[in-house]
Amino acid sequence: MYGTLRPDDDSGAAWTKSFVEGMDSEVAFLAGASLYIDGSYPAVSLEETHCSVRGAFLQPRSSAMLPSKLSEADRIEGFPDLYERVVRPVRTANGVTRQAYVYHRTGRTDRATCTRVPDGDWLSRKRG
Repeated sequence: MYGTLRPDDDSGAAWTKSFVEGMDSEVAFLAGASLYIDGSYPAVSLEETHCSVRGAFLQPRSSAMLPSKLSEADRIEGFPDLYERVVRPVRTANGVTRQAYVYHRTGRTDRATCTRVPDGDWLSRKRG
């Protein structure tokens, strides 16, 4: 899982802490993607770019947890109404490539009217 579900989310929302319970996490990078501010939320767009988006690779400690965590992630991310979900390779900070579920808004975000987060890291965005 990726993006707003990451354990370093600084929004203060209670669901971020409960979602990552029972999960291991690693910093990970999604190549060929850019990050935009779409309203108040992060919007990953898959693009033909050398840019990457920083997030987290979250993995349940028990494989039996995966279906319920994926269902919860779908609810949190508004899949399929707000975000699309695909499986894409991400590279962890220690250089390992893993397959991850990625929620993105490719084709749904008006990139011309949204602010792009230049370094692809939601935590570095300017806060109002």
